[in-house]
Amino acid sequence: MKKKHLELEKLIKLPIFSIHPFFNKHSNLWFFSDLDGPSKAYEINLEDFSYSLFNEKLKLGLLTSYIWLKENNKLLINRDAEGDEQYNIHLYDFVTKQETKLTDTPRAKEFFVDISPNKTHLLVSSNRNKVNNLFKLDIDSKELTQLTFHDLPISGGGDWSQDDIIYYNAIATENKRNVDIWMVHADGSNNKELLQLSDDSLDYVFDISNDGELLLISTDAKGVLQAVIYNTKTKEIKWFGGSEFQEQAVQISKDKKFLLVLRNEAVRSYPVIYNIETKEEIVPDLPGVIYRAHFAGEDKYLFYSRSDPQTPSVLALYDLAKKKEIPIINPAAEYSKDDFYEPEFITYKTFDDREIGAVIYKPDIEEGKKYPAIVLAPGGPGGRLFWDFFAFAQMAASEGFVLISPHIRGSYGYGKEFRDLIYFDIGGGDAKDYIYSKKYLATLDFVDKSNIGIYGGSYGGYMTYLQLTKYAYANWDAGVAYVGITSWKTMYDVGMSNYKNFVESLFGTYEENKVLWEDRSPLNFVELIKAPILMIQAVNDPRCPISESRQFRDKMLQLNKKEGVDFKHVEIGGEGHILSGQEARLRHDKLVLEFFTKFLKKSNITS
Repeated sequence: MKKKHLELEKLIKLPIFSIHPFFNKHSNLWFFSDLDGPSKAYEINLEDFSYSLFNEKLKLGLLTSYIWLKENNKLLINRDAEGDEQYNIHLYDFVTKQETKLTDTPRAKEFFVDISPNKTHLLVSSNRNKVNNLFKLDIDSKELTQLTFHDLPISGGGDWSQDDIIYYNAIATENKRNVDIWMVHADGSNNKELLQLSDDSLDYVFDISNDGELLLISTDAKGVLQAVIYNTKTKEIKWFGGSEFQEQAVQISKDKKFLLVLRNEAVRSYPVIYNIETKEEIVPDLPGVIYRAHFAGEDKYLFYSRSDPQTPSVLALYDLAKKKEIPIINPAAEYSKDDFYEPEFITYKTFDDREIGAVIYKPDIEEGKKYPAIVLAPGGPGGRLFWDFFAFAQMAASEGFVLISPHIRGSYGYGKEFRDLIYFDIGGGDAKDYIYSKKYLATLDFVDKSNIGIYGGSYGGYMTYLQLTKYAYANWDAGVAYVGITSWKTMYDVGMSNYKNFVESLFGTYEENKVLWEDRSPLNFVELIKAPILMIQAVNDPRCPISESRQFRDKMLQLNKKEGVDFKHVEIGGEGHILSGQEARLRHDKLVLEFFTKFLKKSNITS
């Protein structure tokens, strides 16, 4: 059966669901969605499984987090200004209909991560004193008290227990890739390391039981991502999972009997429930990819959204007793499952004989015809393309492009050893893995090897810049870089403190490894560029600042490259690192497809 031609405008309007189980985790049934255009907050009624808009006038975006103080008719909100991630904390009063700022630090990232058991104070992560540390904020008086005083940024958030102990994650060794579990009392006393599972692992607190007895920790201390339960009273450590799968810790059930994780395979992520006492596992029979899930309805349900390459996002509950899915929103589209393209998962050998996995989308192949191709470089480092619904990949296939996205070294999901291959080699082996994905495409008889481009955002944007400059010898035919890095040093100099530490964890300090920093910066190799490049940059992006693409553009102009011929530079106002609105995503995807159509469909080759 012939597929319908896909229309980007219709795909972009398919709703996205974002589930935030931040607080009151066991009963919370809120979600954010762009069901009718702008993103808004909705809540679900468990009596009839209907959903309704939380508040028509209150602006709550996909990336918003909140605490609903229902008894006081107040909502606490983390807000940023158009994607700049310089959060401040707001309080909205539903009686007075007034919104007030509890913090006002325009040049600092300040957001709550938990609330005190008596609901009078917020646990706040702030870099107002240059380095991310934890503070407590009195909701009524707005008084802010610093609780931790680390020289390196704390990593992630924190959990405030019923006995007024706060557990969090900190880097406190010379190894900046080592995160341990720390604690501090709510009055600021007894701040100390609680647990180190390894001196070279990422250990994060993800949840705490209601009585404060059990800590749920995510760790890669044994080489794969696993969940650990730590008993704060007995000091017992209980490990879950093994070496076969990566498992991300999520939540402890209210009765302390069960543990929820998200299990990762090469292209899938799905929930698994462990019995904490026996370690017996329950794997709900759910299709597709599930990135986020949590217990809901007093732990009678799992709440999640799922998708697969031929199924746009479905919002649903899973009844744990009846072992049955209850769809909440199953978006009706004019396309059937058969109108969407099903990818393949393949492997290829890279430069050092490693097997690299990759997801590949293909148009409906006509015999004897060759098709242009796009190599997709995800964000990260560590990101990879899953087996979920990806509108751009569907559009690329519908428009006659082959699209491949390799799980290059450094990708999460393949264990610590594979992930750590990128350290002190960013832009080295990982870049060559992309070159070998291009070589793999050239072996396929339906691919036009003279028309292969590369496209990516964030770390993928950096990789695009690098491939077209330092690795121009790979003979790419076009490239699109969205919010990419062009110089590690200039990005570092203007970056937030937690990003400075991140860059140093990859390269070491600039003073120690200046040659490496400069060798892996595309800005130093602009004169080598041969292929046309489209640069798209969000004006408010604090991670990969607007200056990164501007300095690359300026250097292109200095080399007498012509805008509109050799490059195109587009700035998107009112957006940050992650495009949050349908309009912005539509504009972005259109620009990318139009650019590749212009530069990769130069010929219509038949063999």
